Amino acid sequence: MGIFLPSIGLGDFFKTLANSQEAVVKINNACSEKGLPLAFPISEDGKHSIPSNPEYRFEGLGAIFDIPPKMSFWVHYKPESPEHVELGRFIVAIG
Repeated sequence: MGIFLPSIGLGDFFKTLANSQEAVVKINNACSEKGLPLAFPISEDGKHSIPSNPEYRFEGLGAIFDIPPKMSFWVHYKPESPEHVELGRFIVAIG
């Protein structure tokens, strides 16, 4: 018996990320620690803005075959600029 890992598109990626408050908070905390603007700005009603701040790039989407399955990705601030900062690798459960 294998582990089923659904195919995930960009919209699904952001939906999964939006449903993971833990990951969003970890990413925003990494931004704050490095003195950067939040990747997921917080609106007046206290909710995070998804998709994110356009100055960030999410890349290297990978699968972790575990139960539940997880996806991993890297977050970069201004990746094609002299101000580039790598925030690190983050993991979110799928489903």
